Amino acid sequence: MPQKITDYILSSYVQCKSKAYLHLNGCVGEKTDYETFTDTLRQQVIQTAIPQLLERHAGDAVQLNRAATRTDLEDGKLLLLSTSLANANCDCRIDCLQRVSGDSRLGPFHYAPLAIHQGPRITRSVKYSLALAAILRESHQDRYPIAGVCLVGPALRKHTKPLKQHTERVRTLLSELEVLQGTLAPPQLTLNDNCTRCEFMSRCRAEATEADDLSLISTLSGKQIDDYRAKGITTVHQLSLTFRPRRRRKRVKQRNLSRNAALHALAVRTNKIYVFQKPSLPSSPVHLYLDLEGDPDRHFYYLLGLIVDDGSTVSFRQVCKSFDGVVARRVNRWKVSRWGRMDFRGSAMNGETLGIDFQMSQLFLMTTFFIMRRRFGRSGSPKTLCSS
Repeated sequence: MPQKITDYILSSYVQCKSKAYLHLNGCVGEKTDYETFTDTLRQQVIQTAIPQLLERHAGDAVQLNRAATRTDLEDGKLLLLSTSLANANCDCRIDCLQRVSGDSRLGPFHYAPLAIHQGPRITRSVKYSLALAAILRESHQDRYPIAGVCLVGPALRKHTKPLKQHTERVRTLLSELEVLQGTLAPPQLTLNDNCTRCEFMSRCRAEATEADDLSLISTLSGKQIDDYRAKGITTVHQLSLTFRPRRRRKRVKQRNLSRNAALHALAVRTNKIYVFQKPSLPSSPVHLYLDLEGDPDRHFYYLLGLIVDDGSTVSFRQVCKSFDGVVARRVNRWKVSRWGRMDFRGSAMNGETLGIDFQMSQLFLMTTFFIMRRRFGRSGSPKTLCSS
């Protein structure tokens, strides 16, 4: 018999429909190290947060460790900790219900959900959990809370999140999950980026390998996979047969080509390496090698280095006071190339946020400005991106 829809199953459905289906049918996998670590970290944060909240609001907070009843709500306590909300089809665990002002069936107040999140950033799963708790609470107090509260990280930084923008999306997901509850056939298996931290990783990959599923080609997006399936191409073998190299015209200027999924599939099927065209590496008198280390989720960057190779000398720079002049003189001689994925979220930070001095942040911003070939902010000039 399918289980009730929980906040965890809702989060799983957003990541992968197959994962939600397995949980709805009571399947249990082997947790990955990532899941074990995040669960442990969450428990540590909660065990620290709840005693602090009880001490801070002594006499006006109660730890239930059970589902909140109507009597609990009518008592009007400021905080109801470690509780849950449920109806005939859903069950949602919530770290806390917080009393807020506003008339409802309970009186001149109502309750809004409060979540405790271990990470430095509020994820989509946390927002959906708050929205789900608000939907379930609406039936008890005849009022939908406007916003939910999230206490983030060990420091318990308070963030207020509007819930209206997530409510309709969560209602749609609940409708889809209710349909999935009554379905015997599992949904179409599609591997994605979340598989590496999923407890069913080995099981799903084995099924995908046996079926020769298109999602084994990791560079294909979900939309591309759906488009191929709509055309009747469902396996890697079928996709590999669609590759047809075209004859290039001699006078046509060579241009960079995007990744060819059919050629990738052909390489997987034949276990060979194919070179579609001879790569042309950009050449310039000046080469810059930038290295950045940090934690983008915390908006903190602790290591930044730049190596400048001008053809005659190679120098390492941590702080470059004359970098503005270097950019002005050599910008037209630079060519930028990069391989792999890079996270440029730190490029819009100032020196204080980076945890480094102003000249270093200026160096970083100026460099990434030309690497990205775009403008950050509204200034229109890279020199005005930094302010002392």
